[in-house]
Amino acid sequence: NREQPGHTVELIHGEMITMPTNGLSSFIASLILAELVRFVTPRGLGYVFAPDVGLQIAPDTVVSPDASFVSRGKLDALSWHGFVQTAPDLAVEVISPTDRQRDIRRKLALYAEIGTLVWVIYPERRLAEVYAPDAPVVIVPADGVLSAPELLPGFALALAEVFAAIP
Repeated sequence: NREQPGHTVELIHGEMITMPTNGLSSFIASLILAELVRFVTPRGLGYVFAPDVGLQIAPDTVVSPDASFVSRGKLDALSWHGFVQTAPDLAVEVISPTDRQRDIRRKLALYAEIGTLVWVIYPERRLAEVYAPDAPVVIVPADGVLSAPELLPGFALALAEVFAAIP
């Protein structure tokens, strides 16, 4: 993951993908990141990463979700210097108006390949989509709740609270 001013750069199957940053999507991502940290850390479930950390899932692929969770069971494989050498168990992608659909679809396909649960948040549409491995897409409306019972037992994120914070 290399940062360019106003952009995040990821490497997907050897191709550099540049994604413009956005204040609203970054704000929403920080709210979700905070809730994940608040839940995961005291329970010792694993680690939550911000988007400035590159997760190297293959020699030619490094992703930087807006928020990600890696379970404690994978900690032995983690490297604390450079890229984190593992796939996330959960990736959160907050979509901004400048994100290209082609790039979003490509990342979702990649996450499906590696078995990552993905929450795609659409702040302007006030909804989320949940992409679980080998399952149909689930649309979560603004008054719905995001959860991951197998990964984060007991965690529930009310989208209404997240969206209510939007100025």
